[in-house]
Amino acid sequence: METILFPNSVPDKVLCIVVERERLVLATYIVEELRRVFQNKFPDKMQHLERYLEWREFELFVTPYPTKQAFKRRLNVTMVAGKRPS
Repeated sequence: METILFPNSVPDKVLCIVVERERLVLATYIVEELRRVFQNKFPDKMQHLERYLEWREFELFVTPYPTKQAFKRRLNVTMVAGKRPS
C-alpha cells in the first residue's frame, strides 16, 4: 500500500528495482483485499489504487476467495500452535 500511497518512497523504489529483474505476480485475493482496505480506510484514494493497478505490469494469479470457514480453520490452527493470528 505504501508504494501506492507514497510514490517515490523507499518501498516504491525497492519495488521498482525488484520488478526490473523479476516478474511481479499478484493473487486475485490480494488485489481484492487491497480494494477492500482502500475503500474502508482511504476512500478518497481509490483512484490512485486503480491507476496503479492499470499502470504496474504484473501477472494476475487467480485464487479462490477464502471463506469465513477457511479463515476460522486458519485461526484455530494458529491458536493451537500458540501463535498470534496474523
